[in-house]
Amino acid sequence: MRLQRFPLLLLVLALGWAHPLSGNGPVSGEVKFEPDDQPIAGKTTVTYLTFVSINGVNLNLSDCYCRMLAYQGQASAQAKPDVQLTFSDTGKRLESKITFPKPGAYVVVVMGRALPGKNLPPFILTALIVVNPPAN
Repeated sequence: MRLQRFPLLLLVLALGWAHPLSGNGPVSGEVKFEPDDQPIAGKTTVTYLTFVSINGVNLNLSDCYCRMLAYQGQASAQAKPDVQLTFSDTGKRLESKITFPKPGAYVVVVMGRALPGKNLPPFILTALIVVNPPAN
């Protein structure tokens, strides 16, 4: 029984270190959590988008109104997100602060659309992340 859980444990641990975002078709991206991509429950963490690309071409994120929703459990149109935020353009990147309420696995959904007067196709990207419990 323990050996059957080992591959699943490795997968969950690996997801804690990289947060590639995937979408339908040729859309991809990446979200990061400072300082080490391992958010801790109850602790405010800086999060930012590193890139979003369509067909391998990086989008100009300063043209984007981007939001992130996080669901512990299953994400659906009817489910209320456990965490939601809007990214702000700092001049260097799109970032925000996030506090995950509980440890465990979360489905992260990043949605973007063009700011008024900008040319950017809308996108939706998802990733699975693991939030660690607070240290004792």
